This record gives sequence, C-alpha cells and structure tokens, in this order.
Amino acid sequence: MRLESGSSAPRETARGKTVAIVGARGIGRHHAKWWHLEGAQITAFLCRSQDTLPLARQGLDDQFHSNARGYTSMKHMLTTERPDIVDVCSPNAYHYRHVMTALRFRCEVVCEKPFVYNSFLTPTEMLTETRKAVDFAASIKVNLSLCSQYAVAARICGSLFTRLRPGQYLERIETVLASPVKEGQSDPLELWVDLGPHALAVASQLLPGCLPELVVNNRVFDDQKATCGCVVSMPGKAPVECVFNVSRTVGNPKNIRQIILNDMVFDIHGDNDSEGVFRARIITEEGSFLFEDMLQLLIRETAAGTPPISGQAIVENMEALFRLGGMV
Repeated sequence: MRLESGSSAPRETARGKTVAIVGARGIGRHHAKWWHLEGAQITAFLCRSQDTLPLARQGLDDQFHSNARGYTSMKHMLTTERPDIVDVCSPNAYHYRHVMTALRFRCEVVCEKPFVYNSFLTPTEMLTETRKAVDFAASIKVNLSLCSQYAVAARICGSLFTRLRPGQYLERIETVLASPVKEGQSDPLELWVDLGPHALAVASQLLPGCLPELVVNNRVFDDQKATCGCVVSMPGKAPVECVFNVSRTVGNPKNIRQIILNDMVFDIHGDNDSEGVFRARIITEEGSFLFEDMLQLLIRETAAGTPPISGQAIVENMEALFRLGGMV
C-alpha cells in the first residue's frame, strides 16, 4: 500500500525550530515525538511540581532521546529558553493561563482541545477567555491554533470522497468517536467536552465558516454516550445534516474513529509501518489508503504557519461545543 500525500505543507518545515511542551506526561509526550520526528528541537518541558519532572523526562525518553530541560515555572522556562513554539498539553483548566503567558512572550502557540474549559467558570466566561486569547494573538501577529488532528482527517476523507464519488454533493456528515472509559468518568457532558471539539473540527474543515449557522435539532446524553445533531446552512446550497456521536468503550475495540460522508464510511486506524513509524490507515468499502499520522501532519502544518484551526475557527469551535452541549 503506497503512502499518499495528506498535506501540502512541505516536509522539514519544523527543522531548526525550538519547542517547549507544557504538560509532557500525557498526550504531550506524543506531541513531542512528532515535533522531534519533524525536525524540531524540544528544548524544554513544564510540569506542575518537582516530583513529576523525572516522570515527564522518562516519558519523553521513552519516545526519543531528549535533552530537554524541565521546569515548574512557565515564566522561568520562557525567559530562559525563548522557544519559537509552545505546545500546550496541560489540564484543561490551565489552558487559558498557559496560552496567554506564551503569547506574552511572543511565542507561537498550539493548544490541545478543548481550547478553554474550566468547571468553575460559566460558558460565557469561557467564551470570553477564548476571544481574548484569539484577539490578543491577532493583535501581536502571532500564530495561535487549536490541536485537533481530526481537522486533517476530515480534509483527507473529504478529498477521498470527492475522488471516489465524483460529482456527489455532500448532504450529511456523521462522526463516531469513542475512547476507553476512565475511572470516575460517567458524566456525558464531560465526554462531549472531551471529544466534541474533534467532531466539530471535522465539520469546520468540510463546511468552513458555517458552524455559526448551525441549528441544533437533536441532543441525547446518556451515561457513556452523547449524540448531538444539527443542520448547517450553506450559502447558495442545500443545508447539510450533521450528527456527532461520542462515547466511551469498555474492552475492544478500544478506539473507534469514523467519519461518514453521506453513506460512505471512512474507518480511521493507526498502524506501524515496516520501519516502525506510526501511520494512518483509512478503510473504505472501496479500498484502504495509507497516510502519514494525522497529528504529525497537523504539527507539520503548524510549523509551516498554516494550522488547520486558528483565529476565528477556534472561537467557532468553542461556541458550537457549548451550543450543541446545551450549555448556552
């Protein structure tokens, strides 16, 4: 199976750039791996306490040999290291603080989803923080983006749909995203907040600029599953129906990743190739297709200054998340 091109961003774009990872023990260590493989230098990482620094370093070393220096103060880290890019992978409640601090140091910032979420704040307050960060980044002309590799997946699936179903108008988008259940997780709203930004990234990529026009027509939250439906108006075209399903799995399969365009199902899987490099394999009824990992492509595009979700698209992702979740 040949490796297909999934991005127009040139390889090696990240080479020579310095990156600091905020929150390197979870998903951050995987971000660090892709930055490293794309040629960037991971110079620093941030932890909340001295006790977790060795654990974070071990996590990085498990991915690649790292000479990154560990810090527990973000201001100290940025003052000392002056990285080109800050990758924010800290707990949701810290996102806004870490994003704003990095922007004040004129660093480019990519932030894990959801962009802002703090249970002690109202949705209105969270949207205010989102807009403040986006507006501030624009005012200082620094790239700020949301990390959702499913924007890349949607673009690839949309391209395959056009190739395999030439001339067919997109009438319906459905996403099915499921991840393993974690201890203490039983609130379907928390589930929606966790995976909903990915589902909405799919819609924003395939229907650019149209999320503000969505009309909610369905919302079912039940234990370990949440389904949100809406109709999105399209200028000069028929509206598009969208259904977003997110859930938790027990047992196998642990992860389910599907994008369904009209009646065409795109099953997204991850596999190591013959050289041990993680790839994305997209399975359809008309064949399988191999691409570079979606997160790797997102990081490449972020390094190139063309992230899939930035500026107003970040605000629209958060607004749609709260509207479909019945929070505003």
